[in-house]
Amino acid sequence: MFNHGWQDIPGSYCGEGKICFKLTCTTFADARQTPKIIRPGGWGPWGAWQSCSRTCGVGVTYRRRRCNNPSPINHPGCEGGDSNANEAKICNSEPCSDDSPKQADLIKQRASETCLTMLENKVLNSSEYNSTGDRYSHSGNYVCEVRCKEVGNFKSPYFTRFGLMPHGTPCDAKVIKYMDFMSSPWPRKKGLTPICLEGYCRIFGCDDAFLGGTKEFDECGVCGGDGSTCDVIQGTFTGIPGEGNRTLMIEIPKGAYNIQIWFNYWIMENNFIEMYDKDDVPVIGSHVGSSWVWNTDESKNPNALENKGIHYAYSLPKTGECKNNGTYNLKLRTCDCPTGFYGADCDSRCNIYCFNGAALDESTCTCQCKEHQTGSYCKCETGYTGKDCTEKKSE
Repeated sequence: MFNHGWQDIPGSYCGEGKICFKLTCTTFADARQTPKIIRPGGWGPWGAWQSCSRTCGVGVTYRRRRCNNPSPINHPGCEGGDSNANEAKICNSEPCSDDSPKQADLIKQRASETCLTMLENKVLNSSEYNSTGDRYSHSGNYVCEVRCKEVGNFKSPYFTRFGLMPHGTPCDAKVIKYMDFMSSPWPRKKGLTPICLEGYCRIFGCDDAFLGGTKEFDECGVCGGDGSTCDVIQGTFTGIPGEGNRTLMIEIPKGAYNIQIWFNYWIMENNFIEMYDKDDVPVIGSHVGSSWVWNTDESKNPNALENKGIHYAYSLPKTGECKNNGTYNLKLRTCDCPTGFYGADCDSRCNIYCFNGAALDESTCTCQCKEHQTGSYCKCETGYTGKDCTEKKSE
């Protein structure tokens, strides 16, 4: 489905008006091979969508078109090249019943599916390999290739290939994290999803689609938006509390979303950020997850760490719809609800907030706690953490 571009084959087309000649991509004139006719190709109609590659656990459906309307003559191909010849979408993304919630374990599960298939089809010898699989490597395109575990003392020959990860397997997201961090003045997530597709780690957009460029969330959280539906509030707090003391950094209004807080760890390593709601119920306490972008260039001059402060940014909607005769408060960017109604858009009769993704039963106004959640608000049980309380705390 997805191919490399031009290859180092003499006479193959490697660019607009260029061909491979003596292992370089050079112009027709320099290669003294100017053709009489040069015609770019045109895309033919799209083929039918293929059935989803999985019934659960993130599959992929795709379709293709050919560069034959017309076919190129003495030209590398159609506009956009091979990346525009294929379109793919994520499908059946609900987890399978036995899928691990941890990505590293899920990758091993998917790799093991490939190993099992190869054993069942006699591609691999069961006396040499078993059905336990993992990524072939943790770098490059190898993240979407499989390595099957050897049996006993058997050692697989060098450069042995075991097949590809199933479509939809999560792959290396390091490039995504770097793009998220570097593409804007705040580390807003772009909604990009890296998954394996025919042996390559492809980046799907916030619309779960892959075709040439990918759509991203704007700062308002709109997929493919232009940032016109919200206001972005950002600033820097430079105060440092004394040892053992707390200092109010910012009051974030109700209705704010896409809240981001970031700082230089080496300056702030002895400080903690806490977030409370208006009733002093902790939302974030003591521990905040983080990500890193490393610069390993050699320093040419002496450096001093400077306190750049704690940076924050959040989005506020410009307009809003309120249900049950609620009115939108433009100053607070939220709904003022009539007596007896609650929620961000006045759609609930229950004055309660459920933590960690727990559902609210509107008939009883009680939170429906999941595994490892406890109490009226479904907080995480002791020893568990994460947005849905599925991660065990390290001891």
